[in-house]
Amino acid sequence: MKRTVPSETGYKRPVRQSDYRSRTGVLSSAGSPKDRPGQTRSGNGRIPKRAFGESRIVRFRVLILLTSVLLAAIFAQLVVEQIVSSSSYDVKIASEIGSSSAVQASRGTIYDRNGNILFTSVQSEDVYSEDYATFSASSEAAELSPVLKKSKSVLMKELHEPSGYVLLAKNISLGLEQKISSLGFPNIYFEPGQVYENPSGNLVQPLLGGVSNSGAGNAGLQYLYNSFLAGHNGRVADQQLGPGMVLPNTSKLISKPRDGKSLVLSLDANLQEKVTADLSKQILATHATSAVAIFSDVKTGAILAMVSLVRTKKNVVEPAPSNLALTSVYEPGSVMKIATFSFALKDHIVTPNTTLSVPYSIQIGGYTFQDAEYHPTQLMPAKEILAQSSNVGTIKIASMLGPDRLYQAMKALGFGQYTGLNWPGESPGILGSPATWYGSDLGSLPIGLGEAVTPMQLLDAYNTVADGGVFRSPHILDGVVNGKHISYLPVPKGKRVMPKSVAATLTKMFEGVIQNGTGIAGCVPGYLVAGKTGTAQVPSKTSAGYITGDWNATFVGYAPAQNPVISGMVLMHHSNPIYGGAASAPVFSEVMRYALAHYNIRPPKGSSGPGQGLCSPEGAILARASGLALGQ
Repeated sequence: MKRTVPSETGYKRPVRQSDYRSRTGVLSSAGSPKDRPGQTRSGNGRIPKRAFGESRIVRFRVLILLTSVLLAAIFAQLVVEQIVSSSSYDVKIASEIGSSSAVQASRGTIYDRNGNILFTSVQSEDVYSEDYATFSASSEAAELSPVLKKSKSVLMKELHEPSGYVLLAKNISLGLEQKISSLGFPNIYFEPGQVYENPSGNLVQPLLGGVSNSGAGNAGLQYLYNSFLAGHNGRVADQQLGPGMVLPNTSKLISKPRDGKSLVLSLDANLQEKVTADLSKQILATHATSAVAIFSDVKTGAILAMVSLVRTKKNVVEPAPSNLALTSVYEPGSVMKIATFSFALKDHIVTPNTTLSVPYSIQIGGYTFQDAEYHPTQLMPAKEILAQSSNVGTIKIASMLGPDRLYQAMKALGFGQYTGLNWPGESPGILGSPATWYGSDLGSLPIGLGEAVTPMQLLDAYNTVADGGVFRSPHILDGVVNGKHISYLPVPKGKRVMPKSVAATLTKMFEGVIQNGTGIAGCVPGYLVAGKTGTAQVPSKTSAGYITGDWNATFVGYAPAQNPVISGMVLMHHSNPIYGGAASAPVFSEVMRYALAHYNIRPPKGSSGPGQGLCSPEGAILARASGLALGQ
C-alpha cells in the first residue's frame, strides 16, 4: 500500500524512498558526505560536539559585547542625569514634592542730584507660624503680643489656624527678627522681604509713584524706570508635606537674585522742599483747589523741582495722586501769547516798537473778544501790548501772522505733542490744526483759549526763548549707578526754532512784563527777570462755555534775564484772586530768590545799578503778598 502526505494544493503524491531517507538523516541518492565539501555529519545524523561548542562560544561573546554596550549606555546616561541635568531635576523635584517661590531682588535706590536718598528698599522679614509645630499657643501668644504689637487673642486664633502655616507679621526689622528668634519657639520661622522707604517724606510722591506687592513699579518714576530699578528675582525651592505645609529648613536656592540699579535724578531735594512749602502756603492763602510748580535748568532742560499739590475738603494740603505737571491739561490764558509774538518777530511782521491801533474789543468769527479792563481805542507798541497783556492787540498781530504760521509756532514750541519724558499717563495736550479750527479760533488760540496744554509744555516753550531760541526736551534722569560709578546721560539735543536775535528781543519784551506790566509781583530783588502772566476761565465739563467765577492763574519766567540759568512756572487752580500776577507770581518770586542764592548765581556785571529796571521796592513788597488782584 502506497503512503501519501498532504500538500498545500491538496495534491497527493507518492512518497519516495529517497525522500524518506533524507528526512531521517540516512544518505540519499544525492551522494555521500565526501561528495560535499564543508559538510560533516556524525554517523547518527547529529551535529558533532566540536561544532556545538564553537557556537556556544560565539553566543557568549555576543552576550558579553551586548552587555558592555548596555552598561556603557547606562553609565553615560548617569553622567548626563547627575551632572548635566541635575539643575533641571531640582526644579522637577520642587514641583512634585514642594513649591518654588521668588527671591525678590533688592530694588534700586533713587538719589537726587546731590546724593540725597529719595527712595530706598530696606531688608525686612515676614514672620510665619506652623500650626503642627506649635506646643503652647497660649504661652507663645503672651510672649509675642508685646513684640509684634498684636493682641493675645488675635495671636491665639492665628497660632491655632490649621492651614499649615500662617503669616503673623509682615516686613518686620532685622532687629525685631532677632528678638523673636531668641524666644526659641520651634514653630516660628522667617522669610526675607523688603520694605520701601522715602526718607524725604512725601516731597516727591507724585513723581516717584509706587511699587506693587509683586515688587513692580506701578506709577511715576517707579513705573517709567522699572527695568532699571527692579533687577531680576531669584528662585528658591521648598519641600512640603502637603499643600501649604512647608517643611522648615528645606529651602534650596535655585537661582540668585540680581539687585536693581540705582538712579540719580536731576531733582534737587532742597529746592523741592522749598517749592512745596511756598506753594502749600499760597494754596491756603488763595483757597486754590490744587497747584503745580516746576523749576528747571534753562541750558540743559534738567528738572530741578516738580511739585503737584491738592487741598482736601478738610483744608489740608497734600501731594496730588498723580504728577499733574504732565498728566493734567488746562487752558493757559495769556502765557500762550509767546507763540504769536515769537513768530511775528521771526517773520518780521512786527518789531517791539511797531504801533497798532487797539480797541477795547474785536469781532472774530462771530465772537467778541475784549481786554481785561475797559479802555478807549489807543495806539500801542507791540512791546506794550505784551507787557499789558492786551488780548485785542495780540489777536490783531495773530491775524497778520495767519493761522498756518500760528500753528507752526505752537508746534515748534512743543504744544500739542509729548514732551519726550515718556511719562506714564502723560497728555500731549489738545491743539488741533488749521484744517479743524473754527473761524473764531484765530481769536481764541493766540490768547490761550480753545487749546489745552500741560504745565511742562508751557515751561518748555519759555525755556526755548531763554536758551536763545533752541527747543530742548526736558529730562529728569541724570544717570545710572553702575557699581561705584555713575554713568551720566547726555543732555538731550536741542533744535533751533528761532534766531538767537529773536529770542533776545522777546526776552527784553518779557522783562517789560515784570518791570511795568502785569507781572511786577514776579520780580526778584537785585536781578532782572523775564516772564509772563496768564489768567483763563475754566471751561465747563457739563455744557458749552465757561464756569462763572472759576479761573486758573499762571506765571512763567526765568532769571537772570541777561543770561538765563533757571526757569520756573507756577499754576494755581481755581484760586482767588484769579490773576496770574497776584496768585502765582509771588510764589515764583520767592522760590527764584532762594534758587539763585542756592546755586550761587550772581547778577551779571552792570545790572545792579540805577536805571537797570531791577525789582522796585513796590514789586519786592508785592512779591511777598497774596490776595492782591494785579493785572492778568
